[in-house]
Amino acid sequence: MSQGIQYIHFLKSPPSSVAVNQSFKVVLDITNDLTDEKSYEETLLELRVYDGNGRVFDGFRLKSGDSTVRYTPFNGGYCSFEAAFTRLPPCGTQTVRLAAHAAQADTTEDVGVLKATIQSDCLIVPVWTTDIHVTNGPKPSSAIENQYQCERYLHMEDGRVVRILEDKEESIARHLWDSGLAMCCFLTSLANGNSAGVNIKSSSVVLELGSGTGAAGIFLAKQFSPQKTILTDLVDAVELLQSNSQLNSPCSEIEVQELDWYKCASIRSHFPEKIDIILLSDVLYNQDTHDGLLEALDNLADQHTQILLAAKERHQDERVFWQKIQGKWDSKLLYQLLYCQVFELRKVSKNAA
Repeated sequence: MSQGIQYIHFLKSPPSSVAVNQSFKVVLDITNDLTDEKSYEETLLELRVYDGNGRVFDGFRLKSGDSTVRYTPFNGGYCSFEAAFTRLPPCGTQTVRLAAHAAQADTTEDVGVLKATIQSDCLIVPVWTTDIHVTNGPKPSSAIENQYQCERYLHMEDGRVVRILEDKEESIARHLWDSGLAMCCFLTSLANGNSAGVNIKSSSVVLELGSGTGAAGIFLAKQFSPQKTILTDLVDAVELLQSNSQLNSPCSEIEVQELDWYKCASIRSHFPEKIDIILLSDVLYNQDTHDGLLEALDNLADQHTQILLAAKERHQDERVFWQKIQGKWDSKLLYQLLYCQVFELRKVSKNAA
């Protein structure tokens, strides 16, 4: 597929509570990570339902009688279907989740780790609903007709899964972005022995800036079990970070803190004195924040701190960042996945400067 990574999105989800044999409508589309460009390729989507134990649940049917729907860019860039649950989930599970996967493969090379991470044979990231309660009686009047969040699943090579809630509606901070996926794939390569000079130990303190959903930081915490992982972002992302941290517990210690990069100097004492690893994923898209980011890094990092930056150039303005770090930060390319790159940044010592 020539478009790179794409994401299935719910434009309309099932209700949060559905009675057996009650019909409901779902609307899906496929876009890039910022949702500003729809996929221009026809795609067959397979629909699966999982019970509360993670097993495939067969008490689900489409009105069409099929198990797939077709997304087409020539039909407004979305697809819709009507469905119903034909019976209750197995005893003790109570809830189900509906998932949409692309039912096709592609031949894109050198992305095996990515395909394994998203569990897809193509570069289209599947999507899950949050929990749907299936009931025998009529739908409660308080049922939410259109859920506000959905889930992404990131798979680790040992079979563990990182579950990431994201906003179903358009937002900047509360979505999974391409560079976050690239960072997770890079972390998998580290776990497989491609050290790239990066050493994440059980005694490491890890700080993620601009965490968004927290996908990369949580993936690292689950993969390497460092002493502490601190996820940070502006206030509007903190609640989602806390939800995703709890969703993936038990894990190594994860802490969530609000952080405005421009105020980092005044609250430096709120963070550990020694920070071993700083994670950054897709934080260069807004040139107006470069100075704040560099100010935060200057306050948080010393010459021994390894900064891992996953970046995808979206426009030429982002190149200003690389000009600003010259003479102050050394950079080295460690990993590339499609159009995303992972760099190591290290502070240049004042003596060397």
